[in-house]
Amino acid sequence: MQVVNKEIEINKEVNHPAAPGHQDQASYFIEKNSVLTLKSIKRRKALTIILSGAALVIIVCLVVFINSRPYVIDSSPKDGAENVSVNTVSIAANNLYVPETDGFSGGVDNRTISNQTVKLLKIVGNNSTDMMGTVQGTGGGDAISFSPNYALEPNTIYKFVITSGVKSHDGSAFVPYTATFTTGEARPQAAEPMHVTFTKVPVTGTQDKKYASLTFGPDGKVYALRLDGVIERFNVDRSDGSLTNQQEIKTLTNKFNIQTAIGLVFDPASTADNLVAYVTHCSFGLGGIPVFDGNISQLSGPNLEEQQFIITKLPRSTKDHLVNSMAFGPDSALYFSQGSNSSMGAYDSFWQRDETLLSGAILRLDFKKLRKVILPLNVQTTQNQQLINQAPSVAMRMPDGTYNPYGSESPLTIYASGIRNAYDLIWHSNGQLYVPANGSAAGGNTPVSVAGTRRPDGTFYHGPFVPATSGGSMKTHGVLIKNLFTFLVPSRLLVPSRQSVVQNDWLFRINPVKPVGYYGHPNPMRGEYVANRGYPDNPKYEPTIRPDANYRGAAFNFGLNKSPNGVIEYQSNTFNGALKGKLLVCRFSGGGDIMVLEPGSLIKDNGTATFNDKKYDIVSANPGASTNGLVGMSGFANPLDIVEDTLTGNLYLIEFNRYDNPKKKSQIILLRAKKDIDPAKLVL
Repeated sequence: MQVVNKEIEINKEVNHPAAPGHQDQASYFIEKNSVLTLKSIKRRKALTIILSGAALVIIVCLVVFINSRPYVIDSSPKDGAENVSVNTVSIAANNLYVPETDGFSGGVDNRTISNQTVKLLKIVGNNSTDMMGTVQGTGGGDAISFSPNYALEPNTIYKFVITSGVKSHDGSAFVPYTATFTTGEARPQAAEPMHVTFTKVPVTGTQDKKYASLTFGPDGKVYALRLDGVIERFNVDRSDGSLTNQQEIKTLTNKFNIQTAIGLVFDPASTADNLVAYVTHCSFGLGGIPVFDGNISQLSGPNLEEQQFIITKLPRSTKDHLVNSMAFGPDSALYFSQGSNSSMGAYDSFWQRDETLLSGAILRLDFKKLRKVILPLNVQTTQNQQLINQAPSVAMRMPDGTYNPYGSESPLTIYASGIRNAYDLIWHSNGQLYVPANGSAAGGNTPVSVAGTRRPDGTFYHGPFVPATSGGSMKTHGVLIKNLFTFLVPSRLLVPSRQSVVQNDWLFRINPVKPVGYYGHPNPMRGEYVANRGYPDNPKYEPTIRPDANYRGAAFNFGLNKSPNGVIEYQSNTFNGALKGKLLVCRFSGGGDIMVLEPGSLIKDNGTATFNDKKYDIVSANPGASTNGLVGMSGFANPLDIVEDTLTGNLYLIEFNRYDNPKKKSQIILLRAKKDIDPAKLVL
């Protein structure tokens, strides 16, 4: 094809910097063979238009700028950018042209920056959806930014929009601006190779046992809680990391027979001469167990031989969502994960149990308030929504005698709502609580919203109507309708044709200076109805269904079917500090490894504003199964929990071997830290 160049002279000189992204930008369109292409033109006295021998439709749009009008020169991500990280924490117009006006401050008038004048839109076909986020300027008035409330979605088109509602201090409106970009896969940028090597050494005497939790006691010994409720205690030989002098502590099983026990933690005030520990446990089995069967026991004495219930009647599911692991916070309160009773918030055919007021949450136990009540504290809650809606503001009991977590006198309260099933949790030295959580499989049901329902923050739900969604099977009333109208309505119209999709596994981050937040698992007893981010995570919703107003999002997206469970903050300076301050997470399912996650800030900053705390989210991730310098951190049989000997940097890990693979072992395994590694000789 022959190409002929022609020039069209422009009489007006344009002296301003190029302003890409504007609808009134000088541009031309080339239409050929039904394909429309937009070509941007640099401003100069002449615009070059490419002509071919084929028929063309050429439209030339000329722009005349008014000197006094401000506009955006560029933004980040750039207009047209691809493979943008889903963990991008700020979309910003950080290159502005704002004319100087005598008598007025320079830059943007931050009072004009709002969610109405600055937006981030998710584009799907011809439709766009406003994303939730924080918009803000700077002290210098030299940038306009949007920080999404939660991670962007992979492989998705977004449009950053600044309207003429944004103004400079002299009242001049900005030229409308848009920048479109596309995200890439959900893969955080990995750090440089870490040069970390562990040597795997099975711990003698632990094979073919199902362990649930590992911890160090104040006596320097390792305590391993078995799923049946027996605790094993080991001496530690720090010359090689081996565990010796194994001792069984059968306090729970001697008193209650076989249990299902998950969490074990020592009171931070206990000493080698005064051992005090806490265990979460319930009746043995995964079927036919009462709803309110969960307990927390205190064990004390030289051999933890004394047992006392401190909490009884916690909820539990029919399966493996139980009263999970515990962690003491910086305020000396005990925090623990209470699993959900259902798949996605409503009764379903798989889990066959409704949610309760305390299920699917991180709970906080205040020992100062607990000392004022007679033990054990019975925390069975009512299923009467009217009573919950009228919960007393002070008393820890409802009028029917059931427990009230909303009373100011109540020792046990809801600290973070909507966390489906977190096996473990960790208070990081940066002051944040990190919680790896398991997402739902396909087939769950979500609840319908009910106006006037009390929420954990003390408000009452009066938000938009949220319809129930079904994961593929209807309940009894649906079967009845089908039977009544078999000859009138095709059965395919009565039974949903699609199941709800598998949900991601998340790492949640809870900021202690913020009020109670919602993290995505619905619970109709608490007036929380939208699953995760709404339509993007549950396409059975209408596209108009957005996240709950109190939804906090996640610090990291593990993806699907990873089952992140045990978590620690690595504290020693082994490997020249390569792991220090990073989170180590056991990926029980997908991966079968230890994942290394780096928070954006490893130190506590009391000056960080609550609306701008994303610095604590994850900025890099290294799977143990990768080839990025991590050796001996993969190939495990369902790694469940992990603990560090902070004196040596050695790790101890539970291999659960869930399905008893004959080629694997359920056991405790020592990961001995290899010292003085020469990176040049590192074999991955």
